[in-house]
Amino acid sequence: MRPLLVRFIGFSFIVCCVSFSLVHGATELNRSFPFEPGSNLVFEGNHCSVNIEGGQGSGLQVQGKCRGEIDKYYNISFDKRQDGLYISIKEIRRREEKSYLFGLFKFVNGNSFGLDRKKQLRLTIRLPRQSNIDVTTRHGELDIRSVEGEVKAQNAHGHLNCSLITGNVHAFNSHGQITCESITGDLEVQTSHRNMSCQDIAGRVVARNSHGGIELARIGGLLEARTSHDPITLGHADSVSVLENSH
Repeated sequence: MRPLLVRFIGFSFIVCCVSFSLVHGATELNRSFPFEPGSNLVFEGNHCSVNIEGGQGSGLQVQGKCRGEIDKYYNISFDKRQDGLYISIKEIRRREEKSYLFGLFKFVNGNSFGLDRKKQLRLTIRLPRQSNIDVTTRHGELDIRSVEGEVKAQNAHGHLNCSLITGNVHAFNSHGQITCESITGDLEVQTSHRNMSCQDIAGRVVARNSHGGIELARIGGLLEARTSHDPITLGHADSVSVLENSH
């Protein structure tokens, strides 16, 4: 009985590896997974741009294109969990050496990624409209739209956009612009060194910025907005708790 169990486990492991492996040298990614409405998507990625769209009835699709060999520049893993799906996309760092003035000078970078932003992996994830999303990215664009559920979005060094969300939204960025529009729920938003725009928010809004402006319009709930070194522009808010601009 024990040998049968070992063989069964080994077979299951092989099936998972084949299902998630990339064709060597591929520049496109196309994967589909079971994903019921109300499930959770957790995504962590570096040096990639991500577009997440809600709408289809069930199932989750991941499509991506890269102007380089994906398996050369990225480690990609998918982990099907009981409550949803976890996706991890990490850049592969390598030693890079460049020569200047006919080889007289050499520059060695032992931690190079090798793809500029125009060539990096661009992903589109389509999932049921009723989904909960928790996304963390760096050095890429992040766009989330048409979702009914809680959204947690964190980015750095790239734009972050959330729109047409029914549910509470927590959006955090660093050195990147934030745009939040048409949110039916509460919004907590924070960035630095870039501007933010929040419009057509039905619930409470807490907006914090540093060295960047804040533009607000049509806020239905209690508003709290704080920034420094740049102005706060307010179109309309039903109730204002704090508007603070330091320096």
